[in-house]
Amino acid sequence: MKNLISNRVNMVRTTLNHIALDPTPVMSIPAFAGVRTTAINKLTLIDQLTQIANRSVRDVTLDTNLIRITMSNIALKVGDAVSAYAASVNNNVLRGKVTFTLPKLNKFKKDEVDDICQTIHDEANTNIAVAGPFGYDATDVTDLQTAIDLYRTSMQSPREFTITKKQANANITLLAREIIDNIFKKQMDKMVNTKKATFPDFVKAYYFAREIINIGSTTAKVRGTLRNPEGTYLVGATFYITKTGETQKVGESLADSLGKYGISHLLADDYDLYWSALGYETLTESNLHIPAGKEFTRNKVLQHTVITGTITSGQQLNILGPSNPAWRVGATVKIKNTTTTPMVGGIAFFPANNPGDGYPGSGGSILLPGQEETHIITAADFKPYLNIQNQSTNLGTYEITFL
Repeated sequence: MKNLISNRVNMVRTTLNHIALDPTPVMSIPAFAGVRTTAINKLTLIDQLTQIANRSVRDVTLDTNLIRITMSNIALKVGDAVSAYAASVNNNVLRGKVTFTLPKLNKFKKDEVDDICQTIHDEANTNIAVAGPFGYDATDVTDLQTAIDLYRTSMQSPREFTITKKQANANITLLAREIIDNIFKKQMDKMVNTKKATFPDFVKAYYFAREIINIGSTTAKVRGTLRNPEGTYLVGATFYITKTGETQKVGESLADSLGKYGISHLLADDYDLYWSALGYETLTESNLHIPAGKEFTRNKVLQHTVITGTITSGQQLNILGPSNPAWRVGATVKIKNTTTTPMVGGIAFFPANNPGDGYPGSGGSILLPGQEETHIITAADFKPYLNIQNQSTNLGTYEITFL
């Protein structure tokens, strides 16, 4: 089994074991038991297929009894659904082919039970469009055929195996994907989430078990995508990592043309994560424990830097300057007078050569309450500072946003 698939199967096993050891929190959810049983059946098939995938035919020893139990459980689930459909349309012939109980299946000889299950499979497959809504889907039909094939393989001479290594690996990959994508993500995760308030420790441990860890690796990775609130990729944005409580960077990455970034080869430790870009607020995530072999995905949205404040009548203020790297040629800046009361004269926004310079009478914008303008700073317009001056007789407020 390939490492990636092996890691996923280990996660599935760990998650199911966690629930088996502490089932109380989910016992009040009626649908949970059936979903969990389906996952267990698929894991059993994976374990038996692994025997074929990982060993030579001479060394394979399949657990015939365990496979028979799994095959019977899946056949009963599918058969009961088809039987219910058959009863709804008074099709007694179909109902007779698929209606069984576990004791009845157990009475069949070991070389007969697979034929019964094959009949159930074939009828379920033929009638899935009309009978599926009664309690099964295409993955159940596929799982039943896999169980039948495994059972028949376990009954034969190793040199007469009906499942090849290639087929075994393909089935393992498919089953693992079904458990994770359909059973875990779409069903079990959602049901477990309903217990966050009443069983927070159980939920936290459940999601810890759900982490896929590369047990064949001694290092980890953090990757993701950076966008702004408008959905634009933040090309050239910076992501870097430090050990928790330290300032020295252990890794740094710049977002590419699709906003993607990543840092690999991280040793197991506790880390602080930082995302930044000119004109945007820096995001941080502190004290993240990164175990060996784990890959973390962090897709982030950086918010525009917004500067707000008040300015008294006649007052002049310096807002931006060399200490603000985002104030540069090429920057896009939205300026707004956010005053909510009437003003005579408004607030002047203007580039300046010095932080103490007042409004020169031209070269800027005078905005009244509620007015705003967006400017792309050109080389001809740029000066080292952006100042504002309240030209009214009352208190004003302002807002400057980097876009």
